[in-house]
Order: sequence, then C-alpha cells, then structure tokens
Amino acid sequence: YSNVKELSNKIQDNGDSNFNNKYQDVNILNKDIEFDLSNILLTGATGFLGIHILRELIKEKNTKKVYCLIREKNNINPLERLKKRIDYYFTEEDKKYLEKVKVVSGNFETNGLGLNSEDYIELTENVKTIIHCGANVSHYGKYERFYKLYKRM
Repeated sequence: YSNVKELSNKIQDNGDSNFNNKYQDVNILNKDIEFDLSNILLTGATGFLGIHILRELIKEKNTKKVYCLIREKNNINPLERLKKRIDYYFTEEDKKYLEKVKVVSGNFETNGLGLNSEDYIELTENVKTIIHCGANVSHYGKYERFYKLYKRM
C-alpha cells in the first residue's frame, strides 16, 4: 500500500473491531545509565531530531567532539546540508560551540558506513558513544525500499 489512499482503504476494510485492543500495557523499566559523551558519532544530524540533539550535545561541557555522519543528497555536500540546518535551528549563542562539530561524509546504509579509510580509522579510535537518529520516517512507500532497509537489519 504505497500511498496514503491505499493504506487508508486497507485499514478501513480490515473490519477488525478489536484492532485497538490487541496490545496490553507495557511495563517500562527506567534505568540510569552513564554514557561517555566526550566523542560522539551522531547520525541523522540534518533531521529534526538529530539537529536538536546536536545542539544540546555541543553545549555539554564534557563533549569534546561530535562527528556527524552525513551523506551527500541532491548534489548538496554534507557540510552544506548541515550548515543549512544550523542556520535555521541554532541561535548565535549555540553557534559558539561549533568547533566541537566535525562533518564526516558517509552513509550508514553502506558497508563501512561509506567512509574513506582515514575517517574510518579516526572514528574507531575516538568515538565513545553512538547516537543513531538517522531514519526513513515514511509511513508508506514502495515495498522495495522498505525491504531493502529491513534486509540490512
């Protein structure tokens, strides 16, 4: 059901009146976990969630470096893509911390994250924590695209 109309029709035609009652409440266990935020690999930094997480991370006093894994898209290089988001979401005060950011050109959908050997070695030697915000947030689309993503898992 690759578009909203087809998906909606499928849901309406389901006829399952108990659809919303199939799932019971889930107990959530909260644990305090300490993470080393000194050197972080962040994916999805050009998305809504990722750019907000980036802004908070660079203001953290213990953060030394945030490596942002960003792919080229629509012939716009990764650094330019991030600059556009920073200009839109960051205040001038936020921009004071940008020396902590390093853009790494790559793609988490490819082997070795699509990194050149120099970047790959730098990340493996320095990164302490990975925050993965990159995602396909489409709720409908072509089967082949979703299957391709699922197959990697």
